[in-house]
Amino acid sequence: MFKIALGLFVILAVMAPAAIGQTVFTLDSKKVTYMAPTGIYVPKGDTITINATGTLSLTDANGSGVFTVNAIGVIQSAPDENLDPDFFDFLTDDALPELLPPSPGQLKFPPADTDPTLIGAYGALVLGLSPNQCSASSAADFPTGFFNPGTGAGPLPISGGYLYLGVQRDDEVDVSGSYAVSISISGNANPPLGCSAQLDVLDPVPNFLNPIASTSPPYYTITGSPTALASGGRAVTGISADGVAQLLIRARGVDPTHTIVVVLLDENNNTAPPDGEDGTLFSPFGGSVPVGQAVIPAIQNVNGVNYLFVGYQSPIDYARSGGGDNATAFRKIGIVVFDTNTSAVLSGTQLNLFRPPVFFVHGLWSGPGTWDEFSVQLWQTIDGITSSTADYQAYNWDSVMNNTPRVFTQMVYALNSFKTANSAAAAQLDFVVHSMGGLISDTMPNLVAFHSPANYGSGYIHKLITIDTPYQGSPLAAGLNQIAPNAGCRQILNGLGAESLGAVMDLDPAGSFIANFNPAPAGYAKHAIASFVTPSQTTEAEDLVDIITLPGSPVGVCRNLFSSPAGNSPPHFSFNSFFTTPNDPYSGASDLIVSERSQLSTYSPGTTATITFGLVHSHISTAFFVPVGLAGSLDSNVGTPLSNPAVVVNLLNTPTKNTGVFVQ
Repeated sequence: MFKIALGLFVILAVMAPAAIGQTVFTLDSKKVTYMAPTGIYVPKGDTITINATGTLSLTDANGSGVFTVNAIGVIQSAPDENLDPDFFDFLTDDALPELLPPSPGQLKFPPADTDPTLIGAYGALVLGLSPNQCSASSAADFPTGFFNPGTGAGPLPISGGYLYLGVQRDDEVDVSGSYAVSISISGNANPPLGCSAQLDVLDPVPNFLNPIASTSPPYYTITGSPTALASGGRAVTGISADGVAQLLIRARGVDPTHTIVVVLLDENNNTAPPDGEDGTLFSPFGGSVPVGQAVIPAIQNVNGVNYLFVGYQSPIDYARSGGGDNATAFRKIGIVVFDTNTSAVLSGTQLNLFRPPVFFVHGLWSGPGTWDEFSVQLWQTIDGITSSTADYQAYNWDSVMNNTPRVFTQMVYALNSFKTANSAAAAQLDFVVHSMGGLISDTMPNLVAFHSPANYGSGYIHKLITIDTPYQGSPLAAGLNQIAPNAGCRQILNGLGAESLGAVMDLDPAGSFIANFNPAPAGYAKHAIASFVTPSQTTEAEDLVDIITLPGSPVGVCRNLFSSPAGNSPPHFSFNSFFTTPNDPYSGASDLIVSERSQLSTYSPGTTATITFGLVHSHISTAFFVPVGLAGSLDSNVGTPLSNPAVVVNLLNTPTKNTGVFVQ
């Protein structure tokens, strides 16, 4: 299967999902205690044709006399019954015709107490299909039952699964010999992945990691101790494409005198491309430098057992160039262990390559329900994507510093739940955050536990996409912090559950939190979305403020809150004047809660920031301005030129290393 030329390994036969014809599998009856895996997966609807040559020898428990049979159990030769008229009574009793000595040309059926799930005569070839690639060990692992394909039999009624072969036997019959089985499969059956070497795919976290001296992440990698790697570990069947998570590929029972190659395959069983979009392989113990996606690892002997260990590094992004992955949440990759000396696939498996899970973080005076419409549009666009939502609603008035550990704990739980539910390795999440949720997320790197062995010291954030985050605060918070003139307004808001406590102090543009906040910390890709209302919508909202703040109005006590630097307080209020700051390039444009300038901060519209208009800050501001009929920035299918959920989907599918879109 491999052609060796100047150190370059070219896969010839492993890669094409074409019809399999004349794949020879040797079935040694002495080594098969139940059913032997071939490593071949047969899709539903394909046809299997089996041709088996050779004979097996049958003897009784005392070894007196030998019968030979072919693959459908027809006797080819029989001993002279006159040697001992009592031998093989259990066979003679079941012979056809009844009670006559078995003779060549007869078909011998098994006794009634034989496992009823198996069929056919003694020594007959038995076929089964299982969802388990290499570990089926009981009748329960073969939900569609068993077939006796015989010689040249087919097609067979199948429903798809991994192909196993066995020999019909009985405790009273000793079976020896082997069949050379030629397997032909129509359709698009995958080439055999093999099962002769025991293969484990493991998450290196936490058992197999060692710290490394480095000035930048990662600060941990797979340990260089063969003894440590030879046992234990958490078995997985997938990995998240976050560019940080790794897998340990461990195979035992390989021949140290042979050249063993481990190959990475894409979802079509072609060799994965060298661009790394399906990940890369590496050897923890040296061996050859990877060429393309094939690695020759150095064989390690641990306590008399020969192992190979190969690392797999996940790609930095799930979506590949070309857009074919934009609507999917996972795809397949494959690992094949190949012996170049014997041209045999020793073992192999397919794995799920997942998108990083999405983690939503709400903002001030809000809760997880603010993402309801947003998340539905995300799920409808990317089928099967995993998402979870932070919930600090009971403390949504509290300071950023106090809420950050609360959200951090929920985030770690969400990541671990993703790993467990998908039997996957994963290190990071894609954060999609609103308003103060952006300040909380950007504060997480200050927590000691943020850079953990669980994420190889790289942090838990893969991408951070902020929506309407007040990087430079909001003058509304400044007004609420003026307790004396706005005591009545604070009291009304407190009654509505919008308490003016720690978080409001943090959002004061002149406060210490904003003064010390870094809007673009290093270590992860980041993009800002800024929403604002149109001039006509602003005018409608200004008219509403003029009305509701009139003396005698239920919220008239909030009049002072809307005082603007230009003195345009109600009844002639101006949002643009209210939000304008010196040298403001956006002339005070806002989402009625946060100015566009504050939302953009150091980000550049058209590259590292996206502007959407026709949207107010959130559902809270929408409710406040109900007569205006404005949509919130987290609503689905509204906004120009795109809705914010649509913008987020595009960003999730944009390469992380695209510096024209993400601040790094």
